[in-house]
Amino acid sequence: MPKRLLQLFVLIPLFIGLISCDQTEEPTDWVVLPDLSGMVEEDITALLDSLNVNYDIEYHDTQSLVYELQFIMYINYDVGDIVATSDEVRILLYPEYIPETVINLPDFAGFTESDIVQYLSEGGIVYYIKDIPTEDTSLDGDFAGYDGSYQAGDMFDNISAVGIRIYRYEEPISDEYFQVLDLVYDGPILDESLIGAEYMNPRGGAFEVSLYSCTDGDTARFVYPNDIYDSIQSGAKSTRFLNMDTEETYTGGEEEWGKPASVYTCSLLESATSIVLQTDPGDGLLDTYGRLLAWIWVELPGDDHYQLLNYMVVRQGLAQVKYEFGAGETIYNGENTYNEWMHIAEDLAIDEDLGQWGNLLDYYWNYDTDEPFYSRWYE
Repeated sequence: MPKRLLQLFVLIPLFIGLISCDQTEEPTDWVVLPDLSGMVEEDITALLDSLNVNYDIEYHDTQSLVYELQFIMYINYDVGDIVATSDEVRILLYPEYIPETVINLPDFAGFTESDIVQYLSEGGIVYYIKDIPTEDTSLDGDFAGYDGSYQAGDMFDNISAVGIRIYRYEEPISDEYFQVLDLVYDGPILDESLIGAEYMNPRGGAFEVSLYSCTDGDTARFVYPNDIYDSIQSGAKSTRFLNMDTEETYTGGEEEWGKPASVYTCSLLESATSIVLQTDPGDGLLDTYGRLLAWIWVELPGDDHYQLLNYMVVRQGLAQVKYEFGAGETIYNGENTYNEWMHIAEDLAIDEDLGQWGNLLDYYWNYDTDEPFYSRWYE
């Protein structure tokens, strides 16, 4: 047989094999690893499962009540890395905190507030801090003792007891701190014909809910209609408020002006006689974390109409207009779009030096240590 013909017979099966391998190879899916900072295990697993990430969770040796089950780091990758869904991504979390049952209550005389909170948290002590007003400025922030049934050195069973109340001295609130103003509402009023209109496909309609829990200044959980509940992919079934962003309040990531926004938002939701959520045709039903995106309308005691909570929080100077992404740009209330109303609120807050735009201080923030006033933050 000629040499060239022999070479051809050898190469043909190899060529066919290569074609066959190429045709049967499974396609590879890719994903950008999200930033999980501040998230706990339940929400992390829900998010990664929705992205089809192949992951394995490992736990750090060090326990921490403050950071229990929170994300620490990716072990073999970094945030923003692009990985194949077939690759195993290793994730490091703080472990579940298992406290000791019986402790000796310490004498906190002379301790700073942050030292007291850290000790109690790391010791697994359930505690409540109560401020005792004092005109003596030298005592401000000092430890004032335990409640009447306990004193320093007593044995305390943190499992059977409901918690320990700790007293600290505090000056009366001074006028250097910002306090929410009793503003005459000047924002949009809900067109109630939207209630019952289509809110999923297409979006833009509204539906009534009840408050389940208030998370922070721009997030809450509600009791939803079944179709909305089933559509939300977030493990916490949260709703993220459209066109606004407040500073953070989650443990370990607290920021100045986060707590005032949270207190104000939660007070509005908790006092509302009725709450209505409205979806937006210019944005998705859910955000990247699987949370519902919505405009939040509240009917407050004594009113017969719904006011836009998103507008109200920005109007007080406790939130910024952010994450617009087309939301509010195609729906009108009066002569303005929802998005234009939000910018009106922000412009007024800036012009009037309100909240984070002014010179007054955040009552919940310790400017000496650049961290929360923990007794105020968690009261």
